[in-house]
Amino acid sequence: IVGFFLAVTDSPDFAARPAENLEYYVDNKGSIIGGVIASSLALVLLVWFLGCIRAAMVRAEGGDARVAATGFAGGIIGVGLEMAAMAIFIMPALRLDERDKLSLESATTFTDLGNITYGFAAPLGFGVLFFAIAVLGFRHGAVPKWWAVITAVLGIVMIVPFVSWSVGFVLPIWVIVITILLLRSERAPAPSAA
Repeated sequence: IVGFFLAVTDSPDFAARPAENLEYYVDNKGSIIGGVIASSLALVLLVWFLGCIRAAMVRAEGGDARVAATGFAGGIIGVGLEMAAMAIFIMPALRLDERDKLSLESATTFTDLGNITYGFAAPLGFGVLFFAIAVLGFRHGAVPKWWAVITAVLGIVMIVPFVSWSVGFVLPIWVIVITILLLRSERAPAPSAA
């Protein structure tokens, strides 16, 4: 997330004038490249983290683990779309030649595609993941009920167009809390068979 915010420092507002998009890439190409690289590396770690979440959800659900599998698929779709958004965001910065040339149309197209992929499409996948975690929390106690409620609310926000991006501000806290919950559940003693 830090990498993403580094990449979007002073970024123009959504649907900004084309000249603002071009100026942003020309003035910030170094921070864009650095931020996108950092974000991309973090996304690789997020895939690993999703595997850990999947394993915990499969253990909690048992059986064919349909809900856990669906949630994992949603998370992978979300990561894939975020990776695509990072590729879209970095391309204009890479295309700038030594004279800082980039057309207004290209700058605007890449900005719009990156924004809609990152802020609209990727959260839909993560919304599926959050709903699956919430369902497994309510049905099987995979997470505490209070956390299932919070996760369900965040999942709802993630599937609402044009506000879904706002979850990014609380996502670091969510990741820390779910990590703690998963670690605690792995350390809990297994119930003994009587």
